[in-house]
Amino acid sequence: MKRKILFLVIRVIVSISLIGFLLYKLGIKNLEGFPTYLRSASYPFLVISILILAIAVILTAIRWKKLLEVQDIEIKFGPICKLTFISFFFANFMPGVVGGDAVKLYYTVKNTRRTADSFVSIFLDRLLGMSALLVIAVFSAVFLINIPEIRTISLFIFSLFILFLIAAFLFFNLKILLILRRLYKIKPFDLGNKIKKFKNAIIVYRKRKGILVYTFSLSIVVQLLIVVVSYFVAPFLNLHIPIRYFFLFVPLIQLIMSIPITVAGIGTREWAFIFFFTTISGLITKMDAFALSIGYYLTTLIASIPGGIAYLLRGGELKSK
Repeated sequence: MKRKILFLVIRVIVSISLIGFLLYKLGIKNLEGFPTYLRSASYPFLVISILILAIAVILTAIRWKKLLEVQDIEIKFGPICKLTFISFFFANFMPGVVGGDAVKLYYTVKNTRRTADSFVSIFLDRLLGMSALLVIAVFSAVFLINIPEIRTISLFIFSLFILFLIAAFLFFNLKILLILRRLYKIKPFDLGNKIKKFKNAIIVYRKRKGILVYTFSLSIVVQLLIVVVSYFVAPFLNLHIPIRYFFLFVPLIQLIMSIPITVAGIGTREWAFIFFFTTISGLITKMDAFALSIGYYLTTLIASIPGGIAYLLRGGELKSK
């Protein structure tokens, strides 16, 4: 418990440090002009962004439900959707953007008593989302590689994608999974038995390639919707940015935000928006990119409110079919 508190304190410090240094770099004069973005904002675009993000969350719930069904965990869509919104709400206050997964795992295990199966379903749910981000970024990089400022980023994306393919191959390779048998005899904390259950849960998915293709397709749609959400935040703040840059930068920003070194991606998100969107000379200013990151965070906060309300009313109670 003390270790968890220590890690949380460290992440809070990292978030505060990153934001503090960023505000210092932007300068007081620039920050004084920030309210202008909101005073001249086109709020219908904010509403559109929120609605699209809500649709993305619902599709995420469908994806997770399909992954749970592979493990013979049959839960009605309503409770699954509610818990997905609850986890989305808590992701705004927990380490990284994957913090909400801990909430999903807690309530799923609490209601099903199937730790390994629940963990693997959530793990694959997150893995599919991240792989979809990489695929979108790779395709975008191919079309934008002729832009000089993009070439270095494109090469980085291609290298990252190759590493991801290698890791995915090793992870789902049966021989690698069989090697885990050697770890079954580890007795402390019943670790050996837990590793065995984890391996068995993974093997179940290897036999259901159709479900994996379906859920990966859903992941692509979800991540494309998130890119569109970010794109509509720009006209909300009266910023004019070609959509092609969002398809390249937003997936990378999402991947960076998922690193659990800050609270809810606060700090890493703002720096990532500024780094990528100011890469193209003359596209937008650093202050514009900062406002864009705040606008995106505002969108996620508002869109996650139903999750907060659901948590206050019923918590993460799940009902099986």
